[in-house]
Amino acid sequence: TIERSDLLAERLPMLPEAAAQIAGPSVRNRGTLGGSVGEADPAGNYPAALLALDATLELASAEETRSVPVADYFIAYMFTDLGEDEIITAARVPTDPFPPERTGMAFLELKPAAQTWPTVSAASVVRVDDPDADDPVIEEVRLALANAADVPLRVEAAEEALEGEPLSEETLDAAAAAATEAADPEAEMHADREFKEEVAGEYAKRSLETSYERATDGDSTRSDA
Repeated sequence: TIERSDLLAERLPMLPEAAAQIAGPSVRNRGTLGGSVGEADPAGNYPAALLALDATLELASAEETRSVPVADYFIAYMFTDLGEDEIITAARVPTDPFPPERTGMAFLELKPAAQTWPTVSAASVVRVDDPDADDPVIEEVRLALANAADVPLRVEAAEEALEGEPLSEETLDAAAAAATEAADPEAEMHADREFKEEVAGEYAKRSLETSYERATDGDSTRSDA
């Protein structure tokens, strides 16, 4: 449903793009956004996407309902602020910061095989001041990495390297370096720590560049990355 939603494709295209890269159709049809966020595996697509989108989760128990920013929800490896008596009932994303006509989003991941967890994923959002300008200035950036730490990782240093300037190789390289520096991954059978750090920087760069291109094209929806 998320993958094929026309409304999400128009307003929050990162979510359909992230959904389309989860395993295969049978897994996507049985899984849920709330289930992924509840499990809180740092390699999951939805947790990183919601972090980049600055979402808020609605957590409900029999006694009360409370709201928790996604940035505060993930605490440690597969450990969250969700109480034993609570369930996730909603994920709310503010759309005001993302006017489609000058916002681009991208979710890119490196996978050893289609049905496996990604080695590293990068979710990004870029909003520019004027997509028709010769060198549109970046007003706001969001960047989150999956499987690059024990929780979904927001890379604010990379965001700061880009905001207030048009995109350039220099600023992109600075953002990639910040992502590499921030990454603190666990080694895996098919990817050691050093490789995953390098991938974090490279995919952060690719994701940010793709988001900027989509923002300046005036089309935040998916395209070939």
